[in-house]
Amino acid sequence: TPVKQGTCHFSCVKNCCKFGTELCTMLSARTLCNRLGSREVRRCLSTAQPELKTEYDAVIIGGGHNGLVAAAYLQRAGINTVVLERRHVIGGAAVTEELIPGFKFSRASYVLSLLRPKIITDLELKKHGLKVYLRDPNSFTPLLEPDGSGQFQSLLLGRDMKENQRQIAQFSQRDAQIFPEYEHTLGRIGEAIEPLLDNAPLDLQRLYRGTTMEKMRAVMTAKPLADAGKALGSDLNA
Repeated sequence: TPVKQGTCHFSCVKNCCKFGTELCTMLSARTLCNRLGSREVRRCLSTAQPELKTEYDAVIIGGGHNGLVAAAYLQRAGINTVVLERRHVIGGAAVTEELIPGFKFSRASYVLSLLRPKIITDLELKKHGLKVYLRDPNSFTPLLEPDGSGQFQSLLLGRDMKENQRQIAQFSQRDAQIFPEYEHTLGRIGEAIEPLLDNAPLDLQRLYRGTTMEKMRAVMTAKPLADAGKALGSDLNA
C-alpha cells in the first residue's frame, strides 16, 4: 500500500532506519524491500500503527486466523470492521516464527483439516498466495524419560502404514496390530462429521418454543445431523 506524501506510518522506518518522513513519499512495499531488505520491512509493516477511526460497525478482538476470517467476511458484506491485535504479528496459532535463529516453528497449528474449502474459495486465498505443502512424516513425539535400558524413545508417524505400525510396536504390539482398523474407523467418523462444519447447528430453542414455521425451519437444520448419524451407522456406538 502506498504511503501518503508527508506522512510515515512505519514508525520503525522513520525512527531507526535510513528513511525520514520526507523519503516515505509514495514508497511501495516492493521499494522498501529493495532498499531495506524484506525481513526488515516485514518487521516495520508488522509494527506499523494504523490510523484508527472513532467508530466501527464491528470490532474483532484478536488477529488470529479465526478473527481474520471473520473480519474478512464482515468487511466483504459492507460492514466497517477493525481487528485489534496486541502482538507485533497477526495470525494467532497459524503464525510461523523464527524462535531460534535459523529455525522456524509453527506456534500451534499442525493440520489444515479445519480450514474449510469454502473459505479458501470465498476469500480467494490461492489467488493471494496460499500454498499447501504435504508434511510426511507428519507427527514426531519424543519421550522425555528413557526406557528400562536407558535409551530414549520417540514416535514418528507418517503416510506409510507399515512404518507406522513398526513405530507403534515399540510401545504396544496390540496397538500396532489394530492401528489400521483404528485409522479406518476414524476416517469414517471424520467423513460423516465433516459436512456438519459447513451447516448451522440445530436451533433447539426454535424447535421447542418457536412458531410453527420456525419449528419447521429448525427441523430442516437437523437433516445434516441425521445424515451424519446414518453415515456412521455402527460406528456411532464406538
